[in-house]
This record gives sequence, structure tokens and C-alpha cells, in this order.
Amino acid sequence: MLDQAQAQAVSAAYRGLGAVERAHLVRRLLRCPFDEIAAFLPRRGDILDLGCGFGHFGVWLVQRRPGVRVWGCDPDPAKIAVARRAEVGQRLRLYLGDCRRLEELPPRVDGVAVIDVLYLMPPREQEELLSWAVARLRPGGRLVIKTVDPAQGVRSLLALAQEWIMVHLLRRTLSSGTITGGRPPRYYAEFLERLGLSCRVIPLPHNPTPAALVAGVKERP
Repeated sequence: MLDQAQAQAVSAAYRGLGAVERAHLVRRLLRCPFDEIAAFLPRRGDILDLGCGFGHFGVWLVQRRPGVRVWGCDPDPAKIAVARRAEVGQRLRLYLGDCRRLEELPPRVDGVAVIDVLYLMPPREQEELLSWAVARLRPGGRLVIKTVDPAQGVRSLLALAQEWIMVHLLRRTLSSGTITGGRPPRYYAEFLERLGLSCRVIPLPHNPTPAALVAGVKERP
């Protein structure tokens, strides 16, 4: 998890944020296990951040890894408007919309991050997105999913309640029609393995919600 100094360093890259927006960004940063996610991504090359939101993972990554370029996409115009306030140079490129429709993306990427996105999509749409992402990976490329495990009892229900507030009450998160689309981490690992990735599931016991990572390496072209 990021500490206060790391969170402040990321938030400082965003120009013109109001006090409320900046406090919200720092709070989210303190809850994000970016170091655990980045441990499974390449240290050089092109990284695709699907559903990049406010772009804070991309900002953090280019600040710490001079050898990467990050391509972020998100369908929420309000979040992309905030993300584009980040000033970290040309190695972070942010787009509004579905990454699958962007001609600017490189034909192949070295890594893909899918952070707290899939639960907002129906299962079939999740599989279509992951299939596209795997096809975009170079051989040896890496894909990392961060997801909440829906089978963790009360903690999972509390996480769902928080997301309901974010989506329906505060309207800070844009959904594709559901907030209950999340599947157990093993489901994603098995699906990616059928697509040619070698996968492992990594629990995140210190995360505020019952989360886990699914990390895969593409072994077949």
C-alpha cells in the first residue's frame, strides 16, 4: 500500500484540483496496493491501464519507472477530465472511451493492468475485454487483475455497499449496468489460462476490502 508521502507525490502531479478533489484522490491512493500490482508488470515497455479512472496508477508508475509508457482509457468523462490534469510528460497518455476503439494504441503491449474494473461489467463483457487484452499482449507479456473476492462473507457485502454508494448515490463511479459482476479470482485465472496465460492468484490480506490479484504471463502467441 502507498504511504502518505507517496500518495502526496502522486497528487502533486495534478494541477488545479480543489481541496475536496485532492483529498478524495489522496484517500483513494492510500487504499491502492500499487506496489503489489506493479511487481507483476514489466519494468520497461508499453503498459495498458484498462479503466484507468483518475489516472493515478499511471502517474505513480511513470514517476517510478523511467522505462515505461502508460496508455490509460476510461469511459467516464469526469474521471478522464481529472486524469488529464496530471503533468508527468508524454509517457502517460490518457483517452476517453473504450480502449478497443482507439487507433492510437500500439499494436502490441508489454503489460495490461485491470484494477477494480471488472465488477462493473456483466460477465460476458468481462470475458470479451479480457480476450481482447490477451490478444494485444506480446508473447511474454503480463496481465494483472485486481478484484474483490465476492465470496468473503460480510467483508464482501461491505465492499459491495461501498460501491453502491459510489455508483448510485455519489455518482463518482460509472457502471456498465451492474456492480455485482465480480467473480472469484480463481474464475479469472482459469479463464486466462484457457487463453494461453500462466496464472497465479495472490491474496491481498492488508487491503481494506477482501481483494486479490490475478497475475498472468502470456506463454502462447
